[in-house]
Amino acid sequence: MFGQRLREIRKKHGMTQAELGEKTGLADKYISRIETGKADVSLDCFVKLVNAFDVPADYYLQDSISYDYKVEGGELEKYVSFQRFGTAKTEQLLAVLDKLIMLMDITK
Repeated sequence: MFGQRLREIRKKHGMTQAELGEKTGLADKYISRIETGKADVSLDCFVKLVNAFDVPADYYLQDSISYDYKVEGGELEKYVSFQRFGTAKTEQLLAVLDKLIMLMDITK
């Protein structure tokens, strides 16, 4: 779903894959493969693509992440499963999300 969302946002901004490639430093062929679901996205590339537009990162992932909450011993544990990402990418994304949550908590 990330690729589909990326294509949708890119087109809404009237941008070609080549223009997005120039803006992000990524090859337009790679962007094409991401949009068609034929290529995985590294965390670095994900950040570059998300930063290219004024759209929150969770918008791109909303159909790829499911949240389940479980309370044990007074502590809330969050279990997140990523349907399309492997273990290493899941751990990287979770680390980024944890940092974002921490930053949001700090700015309150």
